[in-house]
Amino acid sequence: MKQIILVALLLLTLGVFSSCKGRPAPVLPEPASVTAAEVTMDEESLTHLKRAWIEEVIAGLSAAAPTRTESVSDAPSASDYTLLELCTDDGACRMFFYEKDGAYYMEQPYQGIWQIDQQLYATICSTP
Repeated sequence: MKQIILVALLLLTLGVFSSCKGRPAPVLPEPASVTAAEVTMDEESLTHLKRAWIEEVIAGLSAAAPTRTESVSDAPSASDYTLLELCTDDGACRMFFYEKDGAYYMEQPYQGIWQIDQQLYATICSTP
């Protein structure tokens, strides 16, 4: 009887831990494959071609902290956001940036929402 209870507890524990998935990292292109980064804010666009800027942004996005919120549409529900498109020969990687309740977020449609720091937000959303 003790063995049955022990096996049941073991299976229950394995079931609980296997269902706890870690939040995935943002889907980002390799920095070397990015040919341009286009930022659109308030119907104005700015294209970044400098490799250092692109690498800095991708490194910052790679370190973004996952949230428990899912992205369930083509654009965020926030009314004021900035669009960043990392352009490669294969297409563009789209993501949105916005501020909500004093925190800064990056959202990839249907992939997830991550929290970023204010400095990265300012780097992406500032105009030269």
